[in-house]
Amino acid sequence: MPSYTVDKFLKDLPGSQNQLIDIISKIDASSDWKVITGIDTIIKHILVALLIPKRSYIFNPTYGCGIYKYLFEPADMTTYELLNDEVSDVISSINVSLGVNVTHDILFYRNKKGFQINITVEHDKKQKTVTLDIDESLLKVVV
Repeated sequence: MPSYTVDKFLKDLPGSQNQLIDIISKIDASSDWKVITGIDTIIKHILVALLIPKRSYIFNPTYGCGIYKYLFEPADMTTYELLNDEVSDVISSINVSLGVNVTHDILFYRNKKGFQINITVEHDKKQKTVTLDIDESLLKVVV
C-alpha cells in the first residue's frame, strides 16, 4: 500500500526541489489548495506557530507560543521583553534556509489591551512585512 503524506506531495510538485514550498487551504481557481513558495512559506510557518498555544499538539508540546498570556499584563518594559523572547523563540524554532533574515517589532496599543507584532522577512532579494494584531478577540479562538 503506497504511503501518501504532505511531504511526499510537496516533493512531487513540479519545480519544488530548489525552493521553499508549502500548501494552504485557500480556495483557488483550480482547487481547494493553493501552493505558496518562498517568502510566503516562511511567513505562514511563523504566523501559525505564533497563533497556536503551546502544548496544543499532543505529539509536539513545545510547538506554538504563549503570546495570549500577555494580553492583560501592563504595557511595560518587562512585558515587552517577555513578549520579545516568545516571538524570538518562535522565529528561531522555524526551520528556514540560509539567507533568510527575519526581524520583528512589538507595539502596545494605547487605548485598549493588546499589542501588534510586525514581522519582516527578507529572502531572495525580496522583503515582505506582515502585521499581527493581538487583542481580546484572540481569546475567543484560544479559550
